[in-house]
Amino acid sequence: MKISGGTAKGRTIGVPKGLDTRPPLSRTRQMLFSILGEKIEGATVLDLFSGCGSLGLEALSRGAVRVVFVEKNIRAVETLRRNVETLEFTARTFLARHNALGIFNCKPVEEYAPYDLAFIDPPYPLLREPQGLRRFESFMHRLSLGALLCSDAIVVFRHEARAVEPESLEGWEVLRVRPFGKAQWTILGRR
Repeated sequence: MKISGGTAKGRTIGVPKGLDTRPPLSRTRQMLFSILGEKIEGATVLDLFSGCGSLGLEALSRGAVRVVFVEKNIRAVETLRRNVETLEFTARTFLARHNALGIFNCKPVEEYAPYDLAFIDPPYPLLREPQGLRRFESFMHRLSLGALLCSDAIVVFRHEARAVEPESLEGWEVLRVRPFGKAQWTILGRR
């Protein structure tokens, strides 16, 4: 997998083997970052459920000043750490090995707040189960009310097209929806 734009364009990043990670392909990331445009330059970014870090690394390549990655799987964290080092982004990143739904108790995440942009790419099975979906909706509501994000922050949420009705996420306004294959990218702003 390669970075699709910016200062690290064309550089390769690793993907953990054997894990159920599904990093977005280069053309998908190009589409997304084209939509985000100038919101990336100078942004502080929170990358939740970051996996190998493809979204946050792409943001750094395209001018984000800092990315805080949150990932709990140790093999994904090790791959992400190698990717950050390979691309020489260490000084502009922080990696928290933590459950993304529990970030409200994570001091390093709070330390770099408020964030201008958040990528939220939860595992699809989490959103398929009623209990997991309720936990996620509660998390999103709490995120909309808290101080982790700037008042005009943008949230980019990737999910299966039919698994979640983004309009039902309390505290969020759907700004744009872009289906791409079996996934859907929903861009949210605070209400």
